[in-house]
Amino acid sequence: MKVTGFVGSPRKNGNTAALVFKTLEGAEKAGAETELIYLCDYDFKDCQGCMNCKVNDSCRLEDGMQELYGKIRDSDAIVFGTPVYFSHMSGLMKSFIDRMYALIDKEYNSRIDAGMKYAVVMTQGNPDRAAFKDITKTFDFAMHFFKGVNSGWVVAGGLAKPKDVLEHEDILDEAFETGIKLAGQRALYEK
Repeated sequence: MKVTGFVGSPRKNGNTAALVFKTLEGAEKAGAETELIYLCDYDFKDCQGCMNCKVNDSCRLEDGMQELYGKIRDSDAIVFGTPVYFSHMSGLMKSFIDRMYALIDKEYNSRIDAGMKYAVVMTQGNPDRAAFKDITKTFDFAMHFFKGVNSGWVVAGGLAKPKDVLEHEDILDEAFETGIKLAGQRALYEK
């Protein structure tokens, strides 16, 4: 099993990256091969809404997303990691999710194996972990096109500095356990 973590924060040593890393550690403990991807290392544009991906079966934009499509296809499970910026996921993560639209054909069928498992980790300054729960709907809606299986949410709140999450053993444990679940959970749909 291959689990890939996509970090949608520009901070490689920040809270989001640390939490995604901890989730991948749990997946490794359960026997999965893991890979950590920093979206900020890839130069890709926003979706242009041109619908080329529906007419010609691929995105017309030749940018860093082409490599990321391969990373998605090679994964059995995905960890999406995003900081909460102004009450929503980061713009980088939103662009990544939008560009995943090219992995759906014109009849809205998935171009990747059905039943991909996923988990989401979010970090935020607001101490109320439920304050931005509506963000989860965007991930769930996008992944339903792939018949995605949600393996869990980890939300870390009250983080003021880049390494604050490392002081929250309960959140780190939750991320680790989510990784174990992600790697060990069977998909509800046959591949």
